[in-house]
Amino acid sequence: MDFSKFEDKSIMVIGDIMIDNYVWGRVERISPEAPVPVVRVTNRTRTLGGAGNVINNLYSIGIKPVVCAVVGNDSFGSNIIFTLESMSVDIDNIIVDKKRPTTVKTRIISGNQHIIRIDEESIEIVPDKEIISFIQKNIDNVDAIIISDYGKGMISDKVTNEIRKLKGNKFVAVDPKKENYNCYRYFDIVTPNEKELSEYHNRILDKDDIKSTGWGMMLELQLDNLLVTLGKDGMLLFEGDKKKTTHIPTVAKEVYDVTGAGDTVISVLTACMATGMDLESSARFANECAGIVVSEIGTTVIDRNKYEKNNIAKNS
Repeated sequence: MDFSKFEDKSIMVIGDIMIDNYVWGRVERISPEAPVPVVRVTNRTRTLGGAGNVINNLYSIGIKPVVCAVVGNDSFGSNIIFTLESMSVDIDNIIVDKKRPTTVKTRIISGNQHIIRIDEESIEIVPDKEIISFIQKNIDNVDAIIISDYGKGMISDKVTNEIRKLKGNKFVAVDPKKENYNCYRYFDIVTPNEKELSEYHNRILDKDDIKSTGWGMMLELQLDNLLVTLGKDGMLLFEGDKKKTTHIPTVAKEVYDVTGAGDTVISVLTACMATGMDLESSARFANECAGIVVSEIGTTVIDRNKYEKNNIAKNS
């Protein structure tokens, strides 16, 4: 893949940005106070999560992200703004809301084991006036649009209606959340994982159900396409115009952590579509990139160096 194709492209990202905090350590004993492990901390790391991980992935492959998100008036919000500035992202459209905290997910990791996750967040709907103004001012100047919905209040009917009204022929990809599916009608592609597809249909799905329920979701939401990510089983691409379903097997040799894999998929897929690649080729490349990031612990991103090193290792 020629990553230089991405360098003159820009993608709008609207969604729920957050901090992924990692506390790394080792379990040494069980607490005498309760039957829980005692973790001796050896390191702490912090990175952008949610829509922030989408932004990070786009930036890492050479795309210019054009961003609208909300943070709290706190140190975590300041950290997000500082990080975005370091990526040359225009921060004028980062909404600082004094009434809500910045969303933070803290994961405690021992070895390769995820011990616990602690969430600090608000899910109150963000007032849409500033978001709609951002869409109106910027949509003509981007090549594609990503809606990264983590259910924290950024995505509403008014926001998605404005995107639908103004998008023209621009490719719109949605990483969905259960509560908002009706917001996603008529978009180019939605990328649920297997669990989210099950939640949409309110039942546990067998492997044999995924094709029929995928087509059912497409029909009900009148989507052009659907991409269902299946973890270790790869992904299933539904192309509406071709009436075709394609299984794309995973290329990951080892899966250590699927955190953020969906962000990598939607970022790379949309970037490829912005360059004019066909949908199946875009999905296959996105699958390959996701296979690289899941081999690392924690929220991580794809970039040219990782991709090239992986190819060298694969071919040696």
